[in-house]
Amino acid sequence: MIYKQQEIPEQIKKIDTCFSITLGDVEWNGILIETQSQAMLFLIDNFQSCCEEYDVYLENLFDIDLEGSFVEDIKWIEDISEDWLSCIKLELITNRGNVYINMYNNHNGYYPHSYKIITRDYKNTGEL
Repeated sequence: MIYKQQEIPEQIKKIDTCFSITLGDVEWNGILIETQSQAMLFLIDNFQSCCEEYDVYLENLFDIDLEGSFVEDIKWIEDISEDWLSCIKLELITNRGNVYINMYNNHNGYYPHSYKIITRDYKNTGEL
């Protein structure tokens, strides 16, 4: 479970879709979602090996204003791993509507990227 529903709903205070942080000696890029009680991170390492394309981005099809909305759930929707493409799709469910957090690495099969998903109640790391 990526997100554990709280007795008092958590309101999104800030979203940074161009977030960068250095943890140890690794630089990470991704999305930071801050509520009144936690920071949720969706990160991919920012080490370019060759010609791979990688990113973490927010897919907001209906231009929902997420700041001030309440988080209801975060669901793991899709996990694709093929020879040349790896991606994860998460659904952020709020009282104003749903958006998707996409993490992907499009490569030639030789250059994986590490990812991190960190919330108060959940931690997941792996390679794309």
